[in-house]
Amino acid sequence: MNRIRDLLLPATAAIGLCCGVSILCLTLFTYLAAPIAAEFSIGKAQVSGMLTAHLVALMFALPLAGALADRFRPLHVVMVSGAAFAATLWLASLASSPTALYCAFAAAGLFGAGTAPITYARVIVARYHARRGLALGVAFTGIGLAAIVLPPIIAPIAAADGWRAALRAMALLAIAAALIGGMGLGGSAPRVSAAFAQTDDDGIDLAAALRTKFFWIMAGAFLLLGAALLGVVAHLAAAFGAFGLGTDATVRFQLFFGIATIVGRLLGGASMDWLPARQVGAIAALCGAAGALATGTLQAAAPVALIGFLLGFCSGAESDVVSYLVSRRFGPKHFARIYGIQGSLFMLGAALGPILAAVLAERLGYAAIWLAASAALIVSAAGIALLRNQAPERTASTARAA
Repeated sequence: MNRIRDLLLPATAAIGLCCGVSILCLTLFTYLAAPIAAEFSIGKAQVSGMLTAHLVALMFALPLAGALADRFRPLHVVMVSGAAFAATLWLASLASSPTALYCAFAAAGLFGAGTAPITYARVIVARYHARRGLALGVAFTGIGLAAIVLPPIIAPIAAADGWRAALRAMALLAIAAALIGGMGLGGSAPRVSAAFAQTDDDGIDLAAALRTKFFWIMAGAFLLLGAALLGVVAHLAAAFGAFGLGTDATVRFQLFFGIATIVGRLLGGASMDWLPARQVGAIAALCGAAGALATGTLQAAAPVALIGFLLGFCSGAESDVVSYLVSRRFGPKHFARIYGIQGSLFMLGAALGPILAAVLAERLGYAAIWLAASAALIVSAAGIALLRNQAPERTASTARAA
């Protein structure tokens, strides 16, 4: 099998994800919040509400995007959604009031859901078997690369020409990335032996998946993981300031977090091709628990780089594990719908985590966040470790156990 040809789809998917809907909350919004607040004379809470509106809309849109990807060609879903996402970003740049921005960012989450990892993963799990984990890992590095590649492009534009110009630049990048990612989805599939060939009828449907313990144990484990991980990360900058570490600590944390996210996606994805996916997921969650516990030494040794790497590795590996487990357990038939619901539940946890962490910090101090997060991640690791795979119905042969 031609390895360069095999990596073409994951590589183009990485480019598509680098400027897809996922990066608005992970990369772009950081550079928009302060200038938006200044122009409209609103507080940080109101600006954060715009991001919340985006995340809530995306959370509800992911299952719908999954259904569309299962029913129609993912190429068309990415192209149409990419164009709509770019259009909403451009419209946001024309907003004349905070209300208009709320609506625009919510629309970006709603109409841009088709550019999320779910659509690209739908094609990868159908085309790859032996190297499925590596292919997913390469594709999902696009989200991590966005944190490295986009700031040098967007930040200077926002500083020199304002947040409106930054949004327009992002809209142009989004449409270009959707075209490249879509072209990869429309390419020919890697050659797969007949013993491992899968069709869209292999596996079980969404209704059957919802009746399995596997689905709900997995959902609970990754909801906890999302809540714990985001709860810690969202409050680390404030903790750095409270402990007198300064902005250098935040920059160092972001650097190692970004590097570890990419490492986690690549190493986690490749590892699942020769290790049970539940073991990889449990190890990643335990790395996150260790990172949360390590924050307890901030006042003493301040291992910022170690904290960033452990939490970043956990964040990077989890998306590979979710998509891989869904594909191996339930098959491609309704993969995108099932993955979409799992992704929505993870996002629900990610949305609740920072809120719950803020309550803990206010009442009990930052140490309560680290302890609660580490406990939640240990429980998550235990839940993932319990996910014993039972291969989906196949038309050719049985898939390798996760």
